[in-house]
Amino acid sequence: MLDVGSASALILVDPDLGGEEGDSWLQCSLRCGFGRPDLALLRRASGRPSLGAPYHELGVSIARRNGLILAGFAPDRAVGVDLEFEAAVSSAEAVLLAHDHFAPGEAAAMAAQPDPAARDLFLRLWVAKEAALKTTGRGIYDGMDEPDLQSRLTDLVASTVIEVPAGPRVPALLVGSRTWKLGDQSLIYGSLAVCSG
Repeated sequence: MLDVGSASALILVDPDLGGEEGDSWLQCSLRCGFGRPDLALLRRASGRPSLGAPYHELGVSIARRNGLILAGFAPDRAVGVDLEFEAAVSSAEAVLLAHDHFAPGEAAAMAAQPDPAARDLFLRLWVAKEAALKTTGRGIYDGMDEPDLQSRLTDLVASTVIEVPAGPRVPALLVGSRTWKLGDQSLIYGSLAVCSG
């Protein structure tokens, strides 16, 4: 489990169920995992998950990758999560993607890293930024240059919860990240962001 402020995230094995059956399974798993028997998982018109009253509509966020689900929950504020696997990108691809998608200072810091460290930093930045942007309900639709986390890279690598000030596209946030190793799978990167105000 990953806890940040009033939010928590947990990893689940994805049973690969579709439609209503999948939503029912996920709702039951979230109720048990978060100890909230009154949690009602709904779908917005866009297909993205939301919560019914008494919880904040954007108080749930779901990320699926390679047979796993990272689910985040906050009872009274917007939350976002993201999940990626180490094998998803090479170090060379990471540097190019950072140049195309991240803030210039973040991309430059990544490019200055030796080979395995560049990929590690890229994945930590990617999941933290995507989780932060999911708190808005739009995700990465408008790009990933914000929030600019260049000044917090050391904390991000150390898996320290960081404070992100409000910007033009994101509210003030707390962002926590960590890595997991499950069995013989490659390293898993996950992040949980929650509005702090």
